[in-house]
Amino acid sequence: DGAVLVQSTATVDGAASLKSTAAVDGATSLGSTLNVAGATVLASTASVTGATTLGSTLDVTGVASLASSLTVDGHSMFQSSVSAASTVGIGGTLGVSGATSLKNVLSVDGATSLQSSATVDGATWVKDALTVGGATSLRSTLDVVGATSLSSTLEVTGASSLKSTLAVDGLTSLLSDLSVHEHARVAKTLAVGGATSLESVLSVSGATSLKNVLSVDGATSLQSSATVDGATWVKDALTVGGASSLRSTLDVVGATSLSSTLEVTGASSLKST
Repeated sequence: DGAVLVQSTATVDGAASLKSTAAVDGATSLGSTLNVAGATVLASTASVTGATTLGSTLDVTGVASLASSLTVDGHSMFQSSVSAASTVGIGGTLGVSGATSLKNVLSVDGATSLQSSATVDGATWVKDALTVGGATSLRSTLDVVGATSLSSTLEVTGASSLKSTLAVDGLTSLLSDLSVHEHARVAKTLAVGGATSLESVLSVSGATSLKNVLSVDGATSLQSSATVDGATWVKDALTVGGASSLRSTLDVVGATSLSSTLEVTGASSLKST
């Protein structure tokens, strides 16, 4: 019933039952299996040089430090945070059912597939090509520092604001109105298939060539010379505020009414009465 002190080797061939605490001050060597039916409490470090097999749950209430690799053949479930001070290698799929927070860089050497939404609160840096197989929806501004190349159609359902030059090497098709609040400069030919409506002044600094009819519903003011190589047809009154100089014949098919004096400095020829 009292204490038992063994100062040398104790060999037990059969089963040994301890109804209370076994205190061992020195090292303990077990040549075979240690079977513990109840809970086991280790007040200090447990050092295992060989393989360790756990038939059920391993519950660690404090910090667990692994000096080398941890290999798990089956499923692993972490109910709280997992902190890795160095590289973590996962040979298969990593499934995360809850939110994942990364406080530093996420580097992926291979392809990455996201089957649902990806929400990024901060800036995202892509050093290489970003390929999106489906539709892309941006709820705020898209800021591109370098050149942008679109291999197909760019469709904009809302207003588009360009703070600098828009350069288009190929054809541009506008299915609706084009509104320009400031100056617009066309370096080459401007071809308009339908009617063109100008709500303000049209200023042309160079020569203008019209291959068809020019129809003007309102008043037209020409501040300099107008040269017409072909015939000119005026359906209504032609009013000239200044002097008119005709370098060739003036042919009038209908009656001519002069409200004031007709002065002729040269010879006049009348072919009729």
